[in-house]
Amino acid sequence: MLGITPFNPSAIRDIVSARLEFQFLGDDKKYTQTITDAEVLTDIESMLSGAESCDSGCPFYEAYMTLTLANGEEVLLAVASDSCCAYFVNGQGFDYKPAHLRGKEDSGYNEMLFKYFDQIPVENRP
Repeated sequence: MLGITPFNPSAIRDIVSARLEFQFLGDDKKYTQTITDAEVLTDIESMLSGAESCDSGCPFYEAYMTLTLANGEEVLLAVASDSCCAYFVNGQGFDYKPAHLRGKEDSGYNEMLFKYFDQIPVENRP
């Protein structure tokens, strides 16, 4: 047994900061932005904590988000950097797309998360 703990998105609650680190494949520059605005963090929490388990072939190697919770815990997410609304934690994929859009083809919906990190030049890639 590898000792990987199953992750439940409902554990994402009471976020006090969200830090996104993004490094484009083939680029040496790493972009980092931290958000502490309570209203934005509430939106991010709602989006990520309501995610459902999914199988994903999305790229999870360019963007990492660290969520710091009020209790001091940190949750590290590998965030898909293409158009997928997906993140990866402890070997599990999760779809954070709004429920009414789940199961439908992605069309750049990840901008709903990346838009908050306006200091990072994230592009939707097909």
